[in-house]
Amino acid sequence: MEPVVITLPTASGLPHDVYRCPNCQIALWSDYGRRGVLSFLRVGTLDAPHVFVPDVHIYTRSKVPWLELPANVPAFEEYYDLE
Repeated sequence: MEPVVITLPTASGLPHDVYRCPNCQIALWSDYGRRGVLSFLRVGTLDAPHVFVPDVHIYTRSKVPWLELPANVPAFEEYYDLE
């Protein structure tokens, strides 16, 4: 079974391809800009959600105002330089 690719618009004009399960439409991984060398795997679990702790928050400029981000985790309004 092949994933379904949904292309989303971005402020940069580069495509953001989200690969989804064809049955349930859950996001499996993303490719920002169609680089072909780097994918962002979506991970999570409903059995033990505390196991996967974010190491960075990106695109916070569009977060809802009531969402409090932890002070000890880096946060960026947009994307960030991986270096």
